[in-house]
Amino acid sequence: MSVFQPQVLERTRTLFSDSVPKDPKPIRYCVVDDVESVRQAAKLVLSEDKGWVCVGEYASADVAFKEIQLVKPRIVLMDILMPGMSGLECTRRLKKLLPNLTILVVTGIPNEDLFWQCIRAGASGYLVKPITPTALITAIRDTLEGHISVTPDIFTRLVENAPEILSNFPSLTHREEEIMEHVANGEGSKQIAGLLKITEETVNRHEANIHKKWKIQSRVQAVNKYRAWRINRDLMQFLCADRE
Repeated sequence: MSVFQPQVLERTRTLFSDSVPKDPKPIRYCVVDDVESVRQAAKLVLSEDKGWVCVGEYASADVAFKEIQLVKPRIVLMDILMPGMSGLECTRRLKKLLPNLTILVVTGIPNEDLFWQCIRAGASGYLVKPITPTALITAIRDTLEGHISVTPDIFTRLVENAPEILSNFPSLTHREEEIMEHVANGEGSKQIAGLLKITEETVNRHEANIHKKWKIQSRVQAVNKYRAWRINRDLMQFLCADRE
């Protein structure tokens, strides 16, 4: 059966940035999946548009981890279950080294817990096979624009559980959220201070408060938790909007 079959995608609101600047150059991408037919199907779909160029395809996450650091794609389509290193671990390691890399998980596992593990590892979306070619391209473009794409069954369960999950995250002040937006984009304290027209000491103080609220000890932990917090908050906004 083909990997790309009819399936609708749901999309949350923009995360981490309002949009990604339009780039006239082809979008460089990699495909990581141990099934050759899946890799070829993805490449075939994207080859229909001159706006995409494949700079690497890998049957192993171990190999992908090494090679992606060299070819530096803009987005990676990442399977989860593979021999050796898992796609989840590969995602986690790549995001630590290449924080601006976009990783879109494409898996056959419709599991909410695994979705959260992938998001915390740094993935920007979670698609469950099978999906249509159009849906795949839409999902890729959406993630590059700062959205997160999720297949319907996962989306539904996230909405159902969002109130309980969100209650586990102490709220942020407007200024703390502003700072975390910039931290999630990989900007340092000095850069953030300049952008927000505040002192570097003030930025550090706010970051310390966030770490205390969320009981974390590093920027990496802060970004991962912020991703989860933003996703759940956006899901709640959608849920409330649907009820109005």
